[in-house]
Amino acid sequence: MKACSSRSTPKPRSPSPTTRPNITFQTYACPEAYAKWYCLNGATCFSVRIGESILYNCECADGFMGQRCEFKDLDGSYLPTKEKVLIETASVSNGFMFAFLLIVFLSIIVYTYLRLVFIILHIFYLSFKTLVIRQTYDP
Repeated sequence: MKACSSRSTPKPRSPSPTTRPNITFQTYACPEAYAKWYCLNGATCFSVRIGESILYNCECADGFMGQRCEFKDLDGSYLPTKEKVLIETASVSNGFMFAFLLIVFLSIIVYTYLRLVFIILHIFYLSFKTLVIRQTYDP
């Protein structure tokens, strides 16, 4: 079945470079808290005001990239920086250490509680046994 169309087949065109508008924004220094902590790996923090919004950005040091310069560029691949990996490893090991100490602490509490219950039951048993013996021999 053939269909009619008013569109003609488009002619192939050679790729042409797309020009982007040359827009520059006034940059401002970040507040002290942002300047100190927002950007990572020696990057410099700057802010841009667009309308009513303030956007915080980082100018990365050589070899780093990402919104906060958190990725290291090695041979064209972006890997988390060594410090981030070390922090994650330390967090995991601290979690395991906390869990281990919690288990040891709870085990000591359960052991002490059961030992105390056993001692109380043993004293009860001895008292009961003494009472039964006295009633048997002392009418």
